[in-house]
Amino acid sequence: MKKIKLATYFSGIAAKRLSAVEVDPITSNQHELNGVTGFRKIFGDTKRDNIPTDFFYFDDLEENCRKAEGHLTWYDARENHPHRTEYRLYYSCSEIIEQAKAGDLLVLGVRPSGNAMLLITRQATTAENQIMSLFNLDLDSLTDKNYQVHKIKQATELDFISRMILDNLGIEVDESDVSFLNQLLEAFPPKKYPSGFPRSDEFSAFARTTLPDITPRDDPDKAIFEWMDREEILFRTLEKHLVENRLRKGFGVNVDAFLEYATSLKNVAVHGQDTLLRITLNTSLAGGRSDIPGVKLPRTGQSLILYFRE
Repeated sequence: MKKIKLATYFSGIAAKRLSAVEVDPITSNQHELNGVTGFRKIFGDTKRDNIPTDFFYFDDLEENCRKAEGHLTWYDARENHPHRTEYRLYYSCSEIIEQAKAGDLLVLGVRPSGNAMLLITRQATTAENQIMSLFNLDLDSLTDKNYQVHKIKQATELDFISRMILDNLGIEVDESDVSFLNQLLEAFPPKKYPSGFPRSDEFSAFARTTLPDITPRDDPDKAIFEWMDREEILFRTLEKHLVENRLRKGFGVNVDAFLEYATSLKNVAVHGQDTLLRITLNTSLAGGRSDIPGVKLPRTGQSLILYFRE
């Protein structure tokens, strides 16, 4: 099975809490981040001008979230001095920084392409927890004094939630895995499924059969996320195969046929975008019954939490 690695999308990061001095427009160094000497680990020693950078501000309140495009410049202000160095990082986009408050989390990520992302999240929010989880940051060791700077390890794999976070950052992750394609085509042959896609409940049931060692009785939470993860991978694999086949056939000059197909893809994508959990639960909460073997839902008065994407 294909492993999706964080190092494919980020080569290094730097993270810290913003101090009051850094976010105060009177006392802060205009358009510069403080204490960036450690960034040499991810930027190197050579001057880099106009690094294309996406700037983000995240809050749990959607109306407070912002995105802007700009650039960074990495340079040694003492370049001509024989014995001293004084590295600085200049940023062109101030509107994101100006929205930040003391205590907010700042994460600078360097992409393998050389581009960068500068992410700021409101302190003590779900958004902050997600970014910390994505980059495996330690809450207790983050301060407003120094940056944590490190390169991304090749062994760091992305789970389902991490891939979702990357998607929200506008980073497209190829979740397809061709090693499952033969199983998918055997389970859903084109003659039986002319559109290529089965019903959601059929697909979910098939996804669960590919994880025979996952037992919900032992760890229900793990089972749910393992099933979601596998279903997403299988769906993307089948989708990619079907789209590639249709594009090979071509549309000629029939614009209407192309638009109709594009619309159908958008509708099918609801399967993968609107809900994270597509396991059908034909259930009576009063009786705690479920159509998933091994899963007994809570009786009235107890809680069942399912996670959905908005």
